[in-house]
Amino acid sequence: MSTLHRAITLPIVVLLLLLRAVVGGAQVNKPVDWTEKIKPAFLGFSSGMAQVSYRDMGTSPLTYVGTPIFFALSHTDVNLRHESTIALSYYFGEFTPHSVQVNTPSFVRNISLDYLELFAWPKADKSPWSVNIGGQWSTNLNLRKNPSFLNASKGVDLISSLFALIQLKLDLNQGKASVPRLKRTFEGRLGISLMNATFRHGFAYLGQGAILNNDDFLMQYEWRLFSGFRANGLLRYTQSLRTTNAIQLTYVWDAYSVKGYHELDVAQHLLEVSFLYRLK
Repeated sequence: MSTLHRAITLPIVVLLLLLRAVVGGAQVNKPVDWTEKIKPAFLGFSSGMAQVSYRDMGTSPLTYVGTPIFFALSHTDVNLRHESTIALSYYFGEFTPHSVQVNTPSFVRNISLDYLELFAWPKADKSPWSVNIGGQWSTNLNLRKNPSFLNASKGVDLISSLFALIQLKLDLNQGKASVPRLKRTFEGRLGISLMNATFRHGFAYLGQGAILNNDDFLMQYEWRLFSGFRANGLLRYTQSLRTTNAIQLTYVWDAYSVKGYHELDVAQHLLEVSFLYRLK
């Protein structure tokens, strides 16, 4: 089983089992009370560690693995019926080939921009579980440098995806007074790509720039729509503080595959700690 398949299968199975439990245990659905107009906003500061693996057949058949450090900044508006988040993240580090016979490290930097909208689905009366559905736009820019690849030593990958999202949230304060701000919750989210756009080299191994005496780095790079498959998800625990700020512990995974003679497979696992500062 490939790295991409392993990265996708387990989170999907877990979330589907949770969804079955929610749907199976629901009673008569009643509309959620939308009378609360307050919508708190939070500024999030995150950092953590990641495990990332990638294989770019356009430059090497080897799988490279690294454990980069990452940082993220986010803005979230959330209440009982709607959540909107925009986040910017960055990680960097040295990646080594998954082979004891080769030592050609690659330095990788990744910049990601994510925007998501989630809307509450009417839930069973007094149920601690809630379901949210929505969408996410996610763009990843990978910058790679490996001197061992000579005139193919620098690489750029731009992957932009539109996701359909489903989120399950467990209210750990069930039975207590409900207020429209983050308290103690546990949630799981799954996203499946509806469309992927990629900007990558259109050649196998080496471009023709040197032969044509053209030093344009992006020569022969191509835009492709509906290219490959991508999925992501997370598991998250949120705890509000007495100051109305909050902290979060989150596990995030993201995996995508672009097929063709320049096939690219990437799997990312991130463990992050976040501090949410309440703006209003």
